[in-house]
Amino acid sequence: MIDADWFKNWLKYSYVLRTFWNKTVGKIEVLYSTKEAFIVAAEWPKAKRSSGGLFIYSKRDATKLIEKWANYAKRRDSDLLLLTEENLCLAVDACSFFFVWDLSKLNFLDACRRVDIRILDYSEAIKVVEEVTKRSWRFSVKPRKDLHLVLSAWVGNKSVGIAMLNKYNFNIDFGVHVCREYWRKRIGTRLLLEAASLAKDIGGRYLTVVRVLRRLKATSADRAALSFYKANNPAYIFKVYRLAKPT
Repeated sequence: MIDADWFKNWLKYSYVLRTFWNKTVGKIEVLYSTKEAFIVAAEWPKAKRSSGGLFIYSKRDATKLIEKWANYAKRRDSDLLLLTEENLCLAVDACSFFFVWDLSKLNFLDACRRVDIRILDYSEAIKVVEEVTKRSWRFSVKPRKDLHLVLSAWVGNKSVGIAMLNKYNFNIDFGVHVCREYWRKRIGTRLLLEAASLAKDIGGRYLTVVRVLRRLKATSADRAALSFYKANNPAYIFKVYRLAKPT
């Protein structure tokens, strides 16, 4: 099971994602921690909506912790964020999935072995990542030289997939991307497998992926991505909710 110290370190290096719960952080502190629950407070010095996030994780009965800590979050002008495996009926205004693979207990689908996997140097990675993400996602991202190890899948001399492994928290930043014409060939699973192997080699405990829903109800693109990650048997699938502020 994930713990407060692991999550605190993971969160520190997730800022590149720039989602409703992944931001540049200042001070991060563990306020409460047991085997089944934790509270982590993060300051967001560059955020506009709130000055920070108060993260609540509980294996069960999360609503009790929400009630207990809601006023604390309000006093600190912090978003109240719930990390949960439970299905709860709450007023929320943003939702994300957080997939976590235990690197000691992997159970991926059978992966495509007909592609070559390379770890790219930064100068090559910039062009390859831009090209593949455009053909997968319809818009592009750029790797960060200080953060990412970029894995690329190749068919002959053509790059058809990428995964950007964050070398500090072992998240695949922005997820696995495969050019649309190569979907459903288990190339994405091969990239997951190789990213997991690399993460383990450099000291990782878990491999993670964040998928933020564009709307509270999943789009067809969201459903396709969620289906892919779920099919590859993560140890944990969390939902991260931002609770709506009272009007």
